[in-house]
Amino acid sequence: MVTQCLLMHFHAYMHAQPICLQVLSVFNLLLFSIRGHPTSEVSRKAKQLVFGFQAMSFLKTEGLSYAVKKEDYLKYFRRAADRNRLYVPSEEEKAADQAEATKAAAVALGVVLGPVVLIGALVAGSKIG
Repeated sequence: MVTQCLLMHFHAYMHAQPICLQVLSVFNLLLFSIRGHPTSEVSRKAKQLVFGFQAMSFLKTEGLSYAVKKEDYLKYFRRAADRNRLYVPSEEEKAADQAEATKAAAVALGVVLGPVVLIGALVAGSKIG
């Protein structure tokens, strides 16, 4: 009788989605009890559903916070929001930008002129030999 009742609940769950969390917890207990059912299809499906519930509870991320702190970005946006002054970079920021621009220009020249010099050397070497 108990097995038939469990199977009825199991079959009802397979055809209707439970809405209430209490129903889910009761059903989870039910699944744990019929994992060892003698019918292989029932026990296999129960094991799959138990695994799904365990994975669902394992992957919950309600403890994580993705909120951005307002103070982190305030220095960038506060000046634009005031509208009576413009952002002027400091001398250190200007020097750092100039150094980065010089490095980028050197890399760009190396990428553009490197193959040209290599091909020129190969052509000059083939004419000599």
